[in-house]
Amino acid sequence: MLSGGSLVRIAVIAAWTGLLGSHVADHAWPTRGDPRRLALAARSGERATYDLVLDGTPQDAKGRRAVGTCTVSCARREPGYRLSTQVTLIDQSFIPGFEAVRGRLGIAAGARAQVTLAIVEDFDAAPCLRAFDIEAAAGGSTARFHTSFERAGLHGHWLIDGGPSGEVDFPAFDSTGLQGLQLVAVMPPRMAAGDRFAADLLGIDALARAPAHRVVVYLAGDEETVTIAGRASVLRCIEGTCDGAPTVRVWCDRSGLVVRQRSQDVGISLELRQVDDGAVAPIDPATDRDP
Repeated sequence: MLSGGSLVRIAVIAAWTGLLGSHVADHAWPTRGDPRRLALAARSGERATYDLVLDGTPQDAKGRRAVGTCTVSCARREPGYRLSTQVTLIDQSFIPGFEAVRGRLGIAAGARAQVTLAIVEDFDAAPCLRAFDIEAAAGGSTARFHTSFERAGLHGHWLIDGGPSGEVDFPAFDSTGLQGLQLVAVMPPRMAAGDRFAADLLGIDALARAPAHRVVVYLAGDEETVTIAGRASVLRCIEGTCDGAPTVRVWCDRSGLVVRQRSQDVGISLELRQVDDGAVAPIDPATDRDP
């Protein structure tokens, strides 16, 4: 049985993870866009570092500011790929209810807190998602979650602070075609205006308390000149929609590299700081340890 404090920690981690991943669609509309293979081959060996920027509002005296960083790397791992995402939040003031639970997370009042989220996703040759690990830490609390699709359904386990643990077992879940969690969207190269495609992502059916396929539909618009950190670039603007409502806007170059990604509902943007080609070596499955 989970304690009340453990439930609070899970709720807080889930809340801010959900804010960052809000581009995951709430309804499956697979017929509204052509399915495309996940473009991990184009990103293999690459590490991209982003600033996480919160847009200012009239009610927010702090204004537009950086609240953290996000690093995404892709490595070849036979027979497929490994996608690793690391998020660090240094400002959590925009997270509803965070201040009220600082003490329960082991963070002293007024102390500078750091919240981290690490996601490791393993894909097969298709590439389709076959396993993923999540580790989230806030103050003195850490939660770990591992799952895989190596046998029918979704199976895994979770562990909180080295203490409470449990199993996850959904044998009826069909994982066919899953393209991961995509905290940062994965765009195909050489998109043209009018191109439309659907990404089949892993989400959660809150009512059923079960995993679910969630499809976000992307529509490529015109190229725009975008200035980030004083540098102007010509980028393709791509809109992601859910049930006809905009959820995310992505600007990418002609290789599909995401240079800016903006969540439409919470006003958070990812802005590329730097990209390192060839920085991530292939992983040998025979010697690879669990992430």
